[in-house]
Amino acid sequence: MMCLQISLPSATVILEDVDLIAEERTHQEVGCNALLFELLNQMDGLADDADVLFLLTTNRPDILEPALAARPGRIDQAIEIPLPDRSCRQQLFDLYGQGLTLRLKNLPQLIDETEGVSAAFIRELLISV
Repeated sequence: MMCLQISLPSATVILEDVDLIAEERTHQEVGCNALLFELLNQMDGLADDADVLFLLTTNRPDILEPALAARPGRIDQAIEIPLPDRSCRQQLFDLYGQGLTLRLKNLPQLIDETEGVSAAFIRELLISV
């Protein structure tokens, strides 16, 4: 990560599913958090004028290590992206159904039955039918 800061005038570092390496230390076995320590050290080691954006994603913000999630200057803003509501699910069925040769007999019922699922689930559902 430090190489990005040195060799690029600005950088965005994306860590998808950061909970896999940044789970709260009380939930981990001793010695299993080398990646977490490296991440914390790299974030702390950036120069004050470094133009580096860290974008972290997780489905489990509740289990993140407080040294990462709650310490000022590490995560400045958390944005929750909720699961799609009924209107969004309708739009997702329309979007992901384009170009597919399938006929859904009871689309309103299917939209209701997909409450609580992600957009990725709806996409996979349509392409696997």
